[in-house]
Amino acid sequence: MKKLMTEQEFAQKQYISALASLEAARIRAGSKSRYLVAFAAPTLPQEALYPHRIRSILLVFGASILIFGIASLVVAAVREHAGF
Repeated sequence: MKKLMTEQEFAQKQYISALASLEAARIRAGSKSRYLVAFAAPTLPQEALYPHRIRSILLVFGASILIFGIASLVVAAVREHAGF
């Protein structure tokens, strides 16, 4: 019987300790949650800033024409030099 009483007292002390730890954790969490307040409400943008689809397509098209032109000049120079 004495062993059961000792175990009960030990369990009660553990329970009280756990409750105290839980309350301390709640207080810490409550104090940290103050820093998560939003300063301004988020809103959707009026127009998209990125990606610039038309500009990207024109850039790729222009670069392709430039590379094709340079390759054509190189091939023409090689043919002229080789005598074809």
